[in-house]
Amino acid sequence: NETARMEALCKSLNINLIVSQTFREGLGSSEHRLVHLGQHRLRGLREPKSLYTIAEVPAP
Repeated sequence: NETARMEALCKSLNINLIVSQTFREGLGSSEHRLVHLGQHRLRGLREPKSLYTIAEVPAP
């Protein structure tokens, strides 16, 4: 399951959230700022996937 693989990658990269390119495209023009994490090969998938996380926003 791709989602489970992305969750495992969160732990190894020490980040809270990873989203796929498909999710990013589904956001359309959003106020959320995503940071590209690069291409990652997820176990069980042939092609590497472009993955993103939400940029940290300083507290007001």
